Amino acid sequence: MVELSRRVFEVLRSDKDFILYRGRREDDESQVLVLSLVTEYPTPEIVKWLEHAYSLREQLDPAA
Repeated sequence: MVELSRRVFEVLRSDKDFILYRGRREDDESQVLVLSLVTEYPTPEIVKWLEHAYSLREQLDPAA
């Protein structure tokens, strides 16, 4: 789990469904990307897309 409370976030992209943030810590060079829903109640299509995106996590290289 990544600690988010000590990061400064900037918006990289925003559309009608999502906001993509980059979080940076000031005491080191580590960064995280955070995808946030715009709406509290997403459509079934958005939920399906998120499930698919999350299913790809095993294919990502954490060192990259």
